[in-house]
Amino acid sequence: MDRGNQQQTMSHVYDLLKDHIDEGYKQFNSKLIPNYPPDRMLGVRMPVLRKVAKQLAKKDAAAFLQAADFSTYESTMLFGMVIGYAAMPYDEKMKYTQFFLPRIDNWAVCDCVCSTLKFLGEEREKSLSFIKEWIHNAHEYTARFGLVSLLQYYVTEEWIEAVLAIVHGLSDREYYFNMAAAWLFAECMICYPRQSEPYLQTLPPEIKKLALRKVRESRRSPSSKH
Repeated sequence: MDRGNQQQTMSHVYDLLKDHIDEGYKQFNSKLIPNYPPDRMLGVRMPVLRKVAKQLAKKDAAAFLQAADFSTYESTMLFGMVIGYAAMPYDEKMKYTQFFLPRIDNWAVCDCVCSTLKFLGEEREKSLSFIKEWIHNAHEYTARFGLVSLLQYYVTEEWIEAVLAIVHGLSDREYYFNMAAAWLFAECMICYPRQSEPYLQTLPPEIKKLALRKVRESRRSPSSKH
């Protein structure tokens, strides 16, 4: 896509968002993502972003994805969501996902987009080799994305042993990687304690500590899913 068409596409996107900018929400969201520059955040709420992503995916997903603007939190989030909502074959979605992952620079985009990429869970056998590669990627948020993908789509009776085998090979890393690993193992412990407990003592120290804390918190919380 040439620069003129790229600018035109993104100008249209910002026209869709500008009436929904909320300074109060921006300040709130900035506190939840402390490592993200506030001046790169517009302050558009998630339901609006999902609505706009669906519109873009339906109108011309490829044109938007080829414009590839990652200058703001919202444009980055939209890129990932449009992949999920677009009517594209698996291989094309995966191509755009592979392009997208190195550009994730915060946990919120990582996790929200992961929950939108349903195609990963629809083709679990096919997706698992990609997910394993992501988990061992040096980029913190690509690796976290792999872990959150397991959490989102693989903590099931059929796949629990495969998930635990992957967890067994983890090492302590950056904060947001460790938090995702702990979250994943805690979910395994809560849903499949018999299969998971033998792996507890093999976890690296920081992930183990965080996982046990998450299990305790989940059991105390009346709003827990489990």
